[in-house]
Amino acid sequence: MKKKVLFIDRDGTLVIEPPVDYQLDSLEKLEFYPKVFRNLGFIRSKLYFEFVMVTNQDGLGTSSFPEETFWPAHNLMLKTLEGEGITFDEILIDRSFPEDNAPTRKPRTGMLTKYLNNPEYDLAGSFVIGDRPTDVELAKNLGCRAIYLQNSPETLKEKGLEVSCLNVSCGYYNAHTDEEITVKKDLMKSLLFVEHIIEDCTNTYPHTQSDSYFSPYEFEDEIYDILNNDPTLTPEDLYEMYSTDFPHLRPDDYKRICRDYRMLWKEYEEYKLINGSGYENEKILS
Repeated sequence: MKKKVLFIDRDGTLVIEPPVDYQLDSLEKLEFYPKVFRNLGFIRSKLYFEFVMVTNQDGLGTSSFPEETFWPAHNLMLKTLEGEGITFDEILIDRSFPEDNAPTRKPRTGMLTKYLNNPEYDLAGSFVIGDRPTDVELAKNLGCRAIYLQNSPETLKEKGLEVSCLNVSCGYYNAHTDEEITVKKDLMKSLLFVEHIIEDCTNTYPHTQSDSYFSPYEFEDEIYDILNNDPTLTPEDLYEMYSTDFPHLRPDDYKRICRDYRMLWKEYEEYKLINGSGYENEKILS
């Protein structure tokens, strides 16, 4: 079987991109996107892809971005993800400046030549995940599909990157209608849609309407928020109180969500005891 790949951007996708200088050059700046541990863990367990990180780091190794300021935060990010069972099969870093027009800089494919014209890989069934139009352009250049983690597709349309069932923007589009569903920075919902594409879609419109990609995971975040406000609630309490709000959830779904919630809290408390407040910037349950 050919291997499929998730080409994952770093800054703006896994971690918050520092807003002033756009450089993650200190431990204090390291801040994960909410739920990224759980979401990537879900992807690893449900979808069979290699994980490849692809990131532009402007001027890394020059006086404007010394390596000694880059690696501590980068390595801590990787160690933290690894502690949650999330590892990368390959990590590709381009160090050039935009004006260099280097062939290795996204959206160019110079760092990814091993995947091109390689019979071991199914690029048509692979995806690029990122928050910039260059990530969508990279997907186009590789011959794979894109998950674009932003609110508006207008920039994509200006560049001729069309939105369809096989090209995700605004979080995602309903696969069989023109209904836009905004899911900014929510890998869980985006990847549920990807799972639907993999299982059910081979072409663009038209298709037969189907709810086969529905999953109770879609509402898990809201249940977590409810439990954050009152951790004493039992699965039976939740079902009685919210069955009309979440009609697709069954009693067993509430039991699983409560079990996962309490397990995450236990792991979080154990981690703090061993490592201190390493997760202080990541509200894993909200």
